[in-house]
Amino acid sequence: MISRSRLLFAFVGIALSAAALAQSPASKDAAAPAQAAAQPAEDVLGRATPHGTVLNFIAAVEKKDLARAAQYLDGRLSAAAKAELALQLKQLMDKGLKVDLNSLSRNAAGDTDDGLPLNRELIGEIKVGENSVAILLDRVQRGKNPPIWLFSAETLLDVRELPAESARVSFIEELLPAMLVDNSFWGIALYRWVLVPSTLLILALLAWMATRLSGPLAKRYVRPETPLGAVVGRTSFVGPARLLIFAVLMWLTAQFGYTLMTRQRWSNLALVLIALAAAWLVMRAINPVTSGLVGHMHSTQQRHLIALVHLLRGLAKAIVVVTVLLVILSLQGVNLTAAIAGIGIGGLALAFAAQKTLENVFGTVMLVADEPIRVGDLCRLGDTVGVIEDIGLRSTRVRTAERTLVTVPNGQASSMVVENFATREKMLFKHLVGLRYETTPDQLRRVLVSVGKLLSGHGQVEADSARVRLVKLGSASIDLEVFAYVLATDALAYLKIQEELLLHIMDSVVACGTTVAFPSQTTYVAVAAPKSGAMISDGRLPTPGEAHPAADAALRAAS
Repeated sequence: MISRSRLLFAFVGIALSAAALAQSPASKDAAAPAQAAAQPAEDVLGRATPHGTVLNFIAAVEKKDLARAAQYLDGRLSAAAKAELALQLKQLMDKGLKVDLNSLSRNAAGDTDDGLPLNRELIGEIKVGENSVAILLDRVQRGKNPPIWLFSAETLLDVRELPAESARVSFIEELLPAMLVDNSFWGIALYRWVLVPSTLLILALLAWMATRLSGPLAKRYVRPETPLGAVVGRTSFVGPARLLIFAVLMWLTAQFGYTLMTRQRWSNLALVLIALAAAWLVMRAINPVTSGLVGHMHSTQQRHLIALVHLLRGLAKAIVVVTVLLVILSLQGVNLTAAIAGIGIGGLALAFAAQKTLENVFGTVMLVADEPIRVGDLCRLGDTVGVIEDIGLRSTRVRTAERTLVTVPNGQASSMVVENFATREKMLFKHLVGLRYETTPDQLRRVLVSVGKLLSGHGQVEADSARVRLVKLGSASIDLEVFAYVLATDALAYLKIQEELLLHIMDSVVACGTTVAFPSQTTYVAVAAPKSGAMISDGRLPTPGEAHPAADAALRAAS
């Protein structure tokens, strides 16, 4: 079965072949959009800016429209001489000019900070043997027409003085049969239909072999427990690594292109792929690296930094995406100042549309900066009590005692009252002990002394804060307050110590001759004398001094 990486490289090869062929110098469909984009309204030939002059001149020569190309040259020469000179200049530029065409000024005034006269622009220099030819543009105004940029007469004079053989560029076309060079299909020379896909296939094969051979070697010499070993040991990194190697090889191969536009287009395409592959590789590396950091923080008891790692992970991914977009825009010749300004305006609109999301993000920053809670802490957030399981970019997840997971938005968590039980250095032991009212004062004093000695002598109780006091004569018991701090921070350890103390307190109470009071209530009932004329059980009225059985029984019960 064909692996996914092979399918990926096959798809990339086909796409790149199509893109390169579509951008070939002989393609009318590719030249027309570029020409239309470079032509301002002031000049139909697109000579209002240095960028437009150079690109449209190259496009005209590549379409073999030398009469049109001659109109980009300055000087008092015949039309035929200018046409021949345009071809020679284009061949010379293809041979030795190294310049990024996207860096040429798109301003009608040119680059005013290059140290040259305001009406002159330097495109680059070409080394021809011991000679050096500077490719210059001059801003010329003819009559009442707007100023235009033309290849300077000084440059054309230097080109004319060069030997004719210095302008040859493509040794490949000299070696191939004339049928493959002169004939074309869809505006593209026949040999290019074979050369471009073959080159891409060879580069893809080299990239596959490089990752295939370097993977076992890297696993052998890099320890898996290191961050680099964690990256190398994952198969998910093979795809972006192959694409990166493929793009680098493409860029190196593009430097040997037979024309300036070929080098420009393939170099730009390779740089875009390098940026995408690097971003893909970094995105794949972020998760294992942060997972390793989280594991290290768990093992070193630095769990308060886990939320910061999660926050940085999200920010790192966002930065990678924005950076690769800006790099691609820069490679396409977009003015980054305007692009960043547009991103700022779009960011404001997005901020208004996503207020709650931004509120949660800023809440995350506050939680991480102030550290009121940390992962693993037992806390109370509002009405929710549980262990903080995760502090993400948007919300905090709390695991309750019922083992349910409660999600609290960070915007709310940062503004609500939070009680953190994990930060206690000691835990409060406070109980009321009720004694029966039959307890005598001497027994009560002995209980107070005995419980006080118990607290002061216990190794896990803070002696300075321990106290036992008679606080209240309650309705059903004599209440003693036992107050102390237990030197424990873990809840389970505290419960064990509390149980031990309560049992010893009960033993002390019994040893002093009294007991703990039970909840009880005494009811006193008063029975009034029967009213005059009341009947006794046999229907007679009682005579004065005669006993009443029901009343006597009630009085005996009450007493």
